[in-house]
Amino acid sequence: MFTSISSDPFTSEEVLQEQYKQRDLINKEIIDISERAEKSPEEIYSCQMDDRTIVVIRNGILVRIEKELIRLGNSELLKRVKRNLEKHYLHNNSRLEWIFNHHIVDALVDWDFNLDKSVIVLKLNQAKPKKPNYEKVDIAE
Repeated sequence: MFTSISSDPFTSEEVLQEQYKQRDLINKEIIDISERAEKSPEEIYSCQMDDRTIVVIRNGILVRIEKELIRLGNSELLKRVKRNLEKHYLHNNSRLEWIFNHHIVDALVDWDFNLDKSVIVLKLNQAKPKKPNYEKVDIAE
């Protein structure tokens, strides 16, 4: 997937939903994930591209040690480590799936270290997850 960030719209049509269902809960969960992997973003923006795609942009996520690793030429190593951590938190997140009421099919994460910015794209399954089937169990005394 290719992502691009611009202050100007790409089309004259309104294709983004900035006030989508559960946006505040989703943003909070992304902030919690960010805190586990690095730090809370200084800013967060998310929008719904279509029924199955959520885009999250985080600004100000790098900590000083990460900035120093980048300065020393270790940005590719840092990117691999961050990708492994964050994708693990995104793919194994039942809370996000509960908020969306859909399974997360894929989570794509990338960073622009020069801008201290990150983009997350979440692809959702069209089918809603099945609710757990709890059978009533009688306990004999």
